[in-house]
Amino acid sequence: MGMGFATLGSVSPDAGFFAFDHSQPLMAAQLAGTVKTALSDPPLKTRILLLTITLLISFGLLAECPVVGSYHKRRAAVERLLSETARALSSVVDRQLNLSEAQLRALAASPYSNATTGFRFPAKHGRP
Repeated sequence: MGMGFATLGSVSPDAGFFAFDHSQPLMAAQLAGTVKTALSDPPLKTRILLLTITLLISFGLLAECPVVGSYHKRRAAVERLLSETARALSSVVDRQLNLSEAQLRALAASPYSNATTGFRFPAKHGRP
């Protein structure tokens, strides 16, 4: 009796929830052997398919590594280039602002400037 039997049961409609019929005993070793055979001995086509999928995934991951590394290197180079361009443009704008400021200071110091009427240049060649 205690020899490791498992039973497959059937559900009887009058039993309420689930009642198993213990009239069909199966040995646990027999059931485990069936599962083990089904899992450990796949057909040749299945083995070849699994090997192919494994190789494709492996080669895909290996091929992706240099692509990702190259992408990061290119991105860093573009960021450096954009940073240098921004610095060059800011120095040009700074130079132009300093030039405009110097010109405005020179005009403000001119003897022809008047705070109330603006600039009045002397008339030349008979023009007022």
